[in-house]
Amino acid sequence: MNFVIGDIHGEVTKLYHLLEFLQREDTIPRFIFIGDYVDKGEDSKAVLELVDRIARDQPAHTFLRGNHEYMWERALTGNAEARDYLRKYGGLTTAEDFGMKSISTAAKSVRAAGENLFRRLVNYAIVEGCFISHAGIDGTYANRTLEEIPEEAFLFNRYPFIQSTRRYFGCKQSVFGHTGFYSPYRDEYKIGIDTAAAYLRRQPLTAYCTTNDRFYTSTGTVYALPTDEITSCPVIPRVSPYRLIHQ
Repeated sequence: MNFVIGDIHGEVTKLYHLLEFLQREDTIPRFIFIGDYVDKGEDSKAVLELVDRIARDQPAHTFLRGNHEYMWERALTGNAEARDYLRKYGGLTTAEDFGMKSISTAAKSVRAAGENLFRRLVNYAIVEGCFISHAGIDGTYANRTLEEIPEEAFLFNRYPFIQSTRRYFGCKQSVFGHTGFYSPYRDEYKIGIDTAAAYLRRQPLTAYCTTNDRFYTSTGTVYALPTDEITSCPVIPRVSPYRLIHQ
């Protein structure tokens, strides 16, 4: 079974619970991580170490790049814009998890802790008829081949993509993260699986199974979400990550 795992953002306890649950459902699962492994949440260093071991030891899994990994990669090269972005959007929590106080001093440690992960990062995957990327696709590139599309076009999209009514690259639907919801987003064309795990302690980490069209959560629940039963868009949390609130 193929499971797409939503934005983790440092939520290591929820990640452990979700992985254990999925491995009870299928003893040989395939994971597609949708990116944003670090920043904002419980312990980004622990998440990096865990996912890096998976990347090192288990070649069957797929690891997508999120906008946060994209920025950490650039921060390592001294990119000031990337450092500013990370300071604004939770990167200092990751620095703190490494015992450091700045993005610039933490960048090498982040890269070293996730060496195998960073080496395996890709921008998209197509699995069982689903186009999967961190933030969907910038619609201005929709008619180009995937090889022609710049990596930023997979990483920063939000409302124009969510509001789009088309299928991409011959796939039946798109699966995306990046925009957090209280519950998964679904319409005829796309599925959003970022359930804001780092924003509220009660929010779960969610995975979507492309094999059986079910959602699985770190709290041990599994459910279907048929499009003909959806009457509204799930609410987007308008709160700061819980860890930042309680600092």
